Amino acid sequence: MAKKITKKEMFAQLITLDGLTAEQKEFIQHEIELLEREKKKTPAQEANEVLKLAILNYLKDTGKEMTISEMVKEIPQCEGLSTSKVSAMVTQLKNAYYVTRKEIKGTAYFSA
Repeated sequence: MAKKITKKEMFAQLITLDGLTAEQKEFIQHEIELLEREKKKTPAQEANEVLKLAILNYLKDTGKEMTISEMVKEIPQCEGLSTSKVSAMVTQLKNAYYVTRKEIKGTAYFSA
């Protein structure tokens, strides 16, 4: 099966075509730059990655099953954060299969 060509690769091929006007080449170059910007993470996304890694490492190191509230109290990087923020990070970890969720008597516990 042939590899599917990406938008960036397609634009890179198009810009090399003969007969393009300067305006067309400028447009294609701009589209390539936009695609490159999409891959870069914002400072907030970078901070969230650090937070998720701290949560994951803490769960792995301790081997505990913890609630979100316990994480906010015990994990140093989570102190001062809202439970909804930590919950969002843990949900992303769960969806990526790094963390497992178990419900006991209506309370969610997470472990690595």
